[in-house]
Amino acid sequence: MTEGMDLNLALYSGIGAEGAGSAAGRIYSFGHPCPRCPDVNKVKSGPEDQLLWKELSRSDIKDSHGVYIQRGDEYRVPRTNFPFFDETMQSKLMHFHRGNKYYLRGKWWKEFAVDDKKLQEGDIVRIFGLRCQSCEELRGLMMKAYSKFYTLIVD
Repeated sequence: MTEGMDLNLALYSGIGAEGAGSAAGRIYSFGHPCPRCPDVNKVKSGPEDQLLWKELSRSDIKDSHGVYIQRGDEYRVPRTNFPFFDETMQSKLMHFHRGNKYYLRGKWWKEFAVDDKKLQEGDIVRIFGLRCQSCEELRGLMMKAYSKFYTLIVD
């Protein structure tokens, strides 16, 4: 019997009632105060802040275009470019490219996907919004990676 499972490749696991790898109730130091709340330099993210879930195709991994976002899903991602972070809150250079096709692009994508996370076709990336801890205004985006693998269970 073959079963599919997700493995969270984030540095912390976040396993709980929300499931593996959710951004459930996490508070992160942001480094810059919120324009609306000058005393606040913390952002939060939870499962309700998931903006996009994408199963990676071969071209997402091999091509230099970045992650292709299917038509119909582009509304899930903010129209302005926000700072991007990985799960350790390291800032990454990424942007959304809108043209005939909609891509998430940046030099960081190849390093994140291929070098660091060893992602393959069928693996999953999730993009979460990072919101001001006080006013809940969107301040940035976080990408997390999950590897899909199969195990063989012998009876």
